Order: sequence, then C-alpha cells, then structure tokens
Amino acid sequence: MAHPFSAVETDFLVRIGDRRWYANCVWDGLSILALLGDGTLDTHSPATKESMSFSVTDGRVEGQGLVHFLVPAKNFWQDIGFT
Repeated sequence: MAHPFSAVETDFLVRIGDRRWYANCVWDGLSILALLGDGTLDTHSPATKESMSFSVTDGRVEGQGLVHFLVPAKNFWQDIGFT
C-alpha cells in the first residue's frame, strides 16, 4: 500500500480514461481522483453488496449512494482498524 493506492486488487476501482488503480477504501478512491483528475470510483454497498459508482467532475462527487465518514479524517490514525 502507498496511500491512497493499493498494491493489490480491492473492491474500490478507480478509473480515469484508460487507466485504473485500486484503492483501500472509498476515502482513498476519492483521494486518487482528487490527486489525478476527473474519473470514476466503482465499488459496492457493504450492507447489500449492490454495485455503486461515483464520478468526480471538476471536484464535484456524484453517484448512486451515500458515503458516510464516521471518523473525522484528522482522527483516522488514532484507531485505523476501527476507521
């Protein structure tokens, strides 16, 4: 892992044009898009396994679901297992 990128295939696929990367979580997937530009993040609901896709255009996130960050980003590393 090299944040926000995953070295192995995960449930969080980021696409920009013909390029693809894997992220370790939704937060990391959106971070890749913030770093590299407009694209999509494909994943699934952890509760229902239903597919979800988010697109980022000009810094605006749109998609078919709700992303909820229970822990503020500044506190992620206080208990990364829980986060």
